[in-house]
Amino acid sequence: MSHLFSVRALRNLLLASAILSLSAVSTYADNITIVLFTGFSASSDVAGMDRLNTTLQAAFASTGVNSQVFGHTQQQAAFEFVNLHRQDTCCLIVIGHSLGGDSVIELANDFLNPAGITVNLSIQIDSVGVGDEVLPANIMMGINYFQISTGLFEPQGAMFVAGATNINVETLFGDASITHTSIDDDARLHSRIVSDVANKCVPEPTTMLLLGTGLAGVAIKTRKRLKSRKRQGINS
Repeated sequence: MSHLFSVRALRNLLLASAILSLSAVSTYADNITIVLFTGFSASSDVAGMDRLNTTLQAAFASTGVNSQVFGHTQQQAAFEFVNLHRQDTCCLIVIGHSLGGDSVIELANDFLNPAGITVNLSIQIDSVGVGDEVLPANIMMGINYFQISTGLFEPQGAMFVAGATNINVETLFGDASITHTSIDDDARLHSRIVSDVANKCVPEPTTMLLLGTGLAGVAIKTRKRLKSRKRQGINS
């Protein structure tokens, strides 16, 4: 019976290593959940986050993605959305613009943390800078994108969020024309955020191959040990 179990275990291990070696990345990073918060809900802000959501859904369609845009006061609804997809989520991302950047922190700190839910990546886009300057302990990684325009109706975003990587998009893209109301609709930033999510949630193909190769090596060694034991049993 023990020999039969070992053979079955070996076959399963070989199958697993083959699948990991040959599978695409998308089969590994199955189901990313993304919550997006708008700011004060001006039409341009809603459109920007909606476009970002559409971009993210297209980018991770083959991976498996659940995403939804919420207003900056809808933390409870966002929490319920996260809970709805909690069982099949391998990576949780929370993104917010302006007042929505503050909602990112509130969702993580006031709703997710008490429920024992970890945020893999938070992204604040020109956050307001009042009550949202420190990442809660349940956020594994944070990025704070900001701009520094000084117009009357174009306030600058929070330049420093403790625990996050703080990035001035005007410097990043070499474009001083980016404003508080245009930053969330910037296609260059959307592309950058897609990369941020991929870097955090989707392993490199080489990692997959190395993992598969490692399992295959273990399987080969196990097979050799089984053969050696079998020969020893015959000789005895």
